[in-house]
This record gives sequence, C-alpha cells and structure tokens, in this order.
Amino acid sequence: MKKKTNNEEAKENQEKYKDREDAFRAYFEIITKIVYTLNLISDRNDMTRRLSSNIDRALGYEDEMVTNNEKAVNNANEVDLLVNSLKGDVRKISSFKKYNFNIEKFIADRELNLDERFILYSVLVYTIYGNSMSAISIRRILELITLNSDIYINKYHYFDPKGKLMSSGIFTLSHEPYPSGGILEISNTLITFINSKIIFAFLEKENYSLIEGVINSEEVIRKYTSENNVSGKKKSSDILTPKEIVAELDKTVIGQDEAKKALAVHAYLHCLRISGNKEIPFRSNILMIGPTGVGKTYLVKTLADILGLPFARADVTTLTETGYVGDDVEVVLYNLYRKANGDLEHAQHGIVFLDEVDKIAKADAHQSTTGNPSDKAVQEALLSMMNGEDIRVPEFGDRRMMHSSDGILMNTKNILFIFGGAFVGLDDIIKMRLKGENSLGFGSNAVINKLQKDRILSQVDVKDIEKYGMIPEFIGRIPIIVTLNELTKENLKDILTKTKESPIIKYTDFFRSIGKKLTVTSEAINFIVDKASSMNMGARSLKSIVETAMVNILFNLDGIKGNTLTLTKYDIECAFNEKEAVNSGNDKKKTDGSNKNFVKESYMA
Repeated sequence: MKKKTNNEEAKENQEKYKDREDAFRAYFEIITKIVYTLNLISDRNDMTRRLSSNIDRALGYEDEMVTNNEKAVNNANEVDLLVNSLKGDVRKISSFKKYNFNIEKFIADRELNLDERFILYSVLVYTIYGNSMSAISIRRILELITLNSDIYINKYHYFDPKGKLMSSGIFTLSHEPYPSGGILEISNTLITFINSKIIFAFLEKENYSLIEGVINSEEVIRKYTSENNVSGKKKSSDILTPKEIVAELDKTVIGQDEAKKALAVHAYLHCLRISGNKEIPFRSNILMIGPTGVGKTYLVKTLADILGLPFARADVTTLTETGYVGDDVEVVLYNLYRKANGDLEHAQHGIVFLDEVDKIAKADAHQSTTGNPSDKAVQEALLSMMNGEDIRVPEFGDRRMMHSSDGILMNTKNILFIFGGAFVGLDDIIKMRLKGENSLGFGSNAVINKLQKDRILSQVDVKDIEKYGMIPEFIGRIPIIVTLNELTKENLKDILTKTKESPIIKYTDFFRSIGKKLTVTSEAINFIVDKASSMNMGARSLKSIVETAMVNILFNLDGIKGNTLTLTKYDIECAFNEKEAVNSGNDKKKTDGSNKNFVKESYMA
C-alpha cells in the first residue's frame, strides 16, 4: 500500500474537519497520544535496563536477579514498535501545518528540536490531564524524552537557563516541599507554566500575542540577559557607571539624591568586584537610616532590578538565633537562592536587604520589639554572613528539615548586604555627642538644637549607632552609612502623580480596564498630599488615603451614569468624615447624607 505524503494528509484533513476548532481537537489528540507513547517507552526502557544489568541489585530488586533474556528481548522489541508508532504520530502533526496552531508557531519561532518539542508536549499534557494542576518533575520529563539506552541525565542541558525553552520565560521551576536524593536536584525540581493564561493560549483559547508578550517582556529579557552576563562575567564596559545608575533610579524613585548617589557608587563597585576586578577585593555593606515610608526598600529593590541581580528582603524582627521559635538567619539566603531560580552562582552575587535592623538593638528594653530571647544573639548570628563565609542554607527554607551535612553551601563574600531602619531617637544621641564635642559655648548648642532632624542624622557616625544598641562587631562590618530624608510635600505630590507605584495611577489603569475614565482634580491631589504629610508615614500614607477615598466610588460603581468618574476634594473629605463617624458610633446620619452628595454631585458624566 502506497504511503501518503504530508501534502496528501493535509488535503485529507482539510476535507475531514469542518472548522479550525474541530481540527485542533484532532491535533491535540495526537499530541496526547505522543505523550502516552513516551510514557510507555520510558517504562519499557526502565525494565530493559534493569533486566540487562546489575542495577536491580543496587535498587534492591534481588528477587528479579534471575537472568531473563527472553523478557529483555521482548521489551526491546516492544520499544522498537512504540518508537515507530511515535514517528508516525510526529509525521501526522506536520499535516496540520496550514492551521499554524499556537503550539506549532511557538516551536517554529523558538526553533525547537524534537526533544524540546516532546518536553513542551509533556508539560502541557501532564498539566491538563494530571491528578492536579501541579508541576511535573524535571527527572520525569528527562526520562520521557530518552528513547534509547542513554542515561536520562545526559539531557539535563535542555533546562539550562540560557536554553531555548527556559529563556522563553513561559516556564518556571520550583521545589517539592520535601528532601530528595536526586542528582543535581533533578528529582525534586518541578517545572510548570508561568501562569494559566499561557496554557489557554496553547489550547487556542487565547491569541498567540499573549505568548509573545511573555517572551518579549522586559522582565524576561532582563532576567535571562543578566543570568548570561553573570555566568560569563560582565565586562567593565558593560557595567553601568554611577551616573547612569542614578539616572535610572531617577526614573522611578523620587528625591533622596544623596542616598541615590552613595548607593550607585557602591553598587558600581560591587558589579566591578563580581565581574572579576581584583583591585576591589572587599565589599562594602551599607546601612540606610531614615523614617518609615521614605522608600528604603523600594530604592534597594529598584537598584537590584537595574543591575539585573537577584534581590531578597527580610524583616530582622522575624529572625531568631538558631534553636528558638522563628526563622533562622539562613532563611534569608534561601530566599535569595529562590529568587535566583535555583542558580547558586547568580544568588552568590545578589543583594540582601535586611529591614527594621534598629529593632534588634540591645541598648534599652523598649527598643526591642522582636520578643527574641536575645536581640544581641541575632546580631551575632548575622556576623557569619557578613564575614563572607560559606553558609549551609536549608534547601527548603527550614533548618528543621535538614541534617548538618544537608542543604546548599552558599558563599557570601560577594553578596551585598544592605540594612535599613528608622532608628527612632538616634537624632537625640547625635545631638548629645555634637554638644559634647562643641567648645564654642551655649550659642552653638542653641544652633544644634534648632537643626532639622534630617541634618542631624546626616552627622551620624559609628559610635552613635553603637550607643543606640548595635554591637561593635556588627556595626564594624557595615562601613557605609546612608541617611534618607523625610519626604517633602513636593516629593509626595511627585510620587502621587508621576511614579508607576502611585495609587492614583494604578486606579486610573484599573478603571480604564473596565471601560471607565478616572479624573482627579488638582484640589483633590493637594488635599491628599497635605493629609499624607500630616500623618508622618511617608509614601505609605498616600495609599491609605486613596484607598479610603475609593471605597464609596467602588461601592456605588454600578449606579454611576456615564463613563467618566471625577474624584474631588469634597469626595475625599466625605469618605474620611464617614470613617470618623463610624469610629465614633454616630455613622447613620452622616453616612446617609454623604452618600447622597457623593453620587449626585461627583459622578454625573
């Protein structure tokens, strides 16, 4: 019987399927059969290997040690039949070429080979037809695509971050929550799609543009470009200069010019050091001092994003010395390792930000808010990381699940540690020192008393931090101290109207997504800024005020006529009056009146 060509099969398909949806259903049935066949081949290959070698003794199958050449031959013959069936199904796939289904378009765009095609098919089918919407282990995937007698681990390179599949950004790796003896963590490393929309795109329920958006997103490009650069050592010419770093920070971070400058310089030196410049042998850990809400965390995270380095943040008030209730300090390094997607080398070049460090000061009882048996002990526990030692990190973020020889051995000498804290009362300590050093009489002390808090903090030195309650060994390993200023009204207004983190801008985008246009009057903006300034919570107060003002808008959304919503100063005042009335227990009258005005006067398009 004459074999059909691909063109003949395609023509037959065109007559066979009434529409594109019907054709995809048949196409995906073939993909499912391919994955099923890969499973059968994998099972037969495993049995053949065990019957033809001494591996069964190593695995404890001594009852099956009796030579059974006939069974081994039968398995080998069955594998040959299954492989031929697999080849036939792959040929059938090509007959659907004219439909240009999203799966095939992705394969063509990424120039995937047959193994990579099988990986994509397997993850997709396992995700849809598995016991749950969970991931599949990399080990199982590698076993499925190893059709001959090769050791499956030889194909591990398909999961390299720089490979065609992983660098597309559509997949993510994670770990099962229990230890495993798998080689190179293959057994307990799972792979799944980055989100469910990708799956729907591959099932033709979403446009291919969704997949393209993921592949071409700035985050994916930056992530895999930076990973390539770190593993290949960045050239000095590729590293941003301090001025270029500040220019990038200025795009999203408002104010704090001196802090930006200091961070940019030391981030630049950090990048030179990890790129191999031996003239910069020591890192310079940094302490950031500033009131709550001035942007310490956001500044450091943005810096890490600009540099393309993994970033982990932890609140030191959750950390304890080993053996007590709470997180061990090593968990901070585990989080960095996780943010680097399990790339140990990349993690060892990252940035760790430890916030609320002033809360573990040992000077006075009222300064300790952690409840730890010893805040001094937590400071001491952090010293080994700051010394650049090798730290054994619990692979699953919990030391209780590991033995002393288990876990990931992480070297910390090239990790940049940045600490942050409000250090309430530190300005008084600095004033006392400055007065004591002053020999020019009462007049100069009067000048010191009148200095603004920001200017006082800028005079801080190591002795002041030590007097506050940080142990000398700890503060001695943080040579750089950076102070941040309280945000001015101008800063708050810029944050509210110009940055992507602005709650106003986020709500504007939200309303646009549901077909509404939100406008905020200039009087409302000024009112928000004035109220935020009086709350002394920095940028955090902006979100609190806007969220309060939006409650009535969202609650009455279904009754608003037209597509234009206007937020006025009056609306915000009404929202806060209602809140105050509820808190005082006299809410009925004020709520009724304010709601009437709210809907009637503010939202007629």
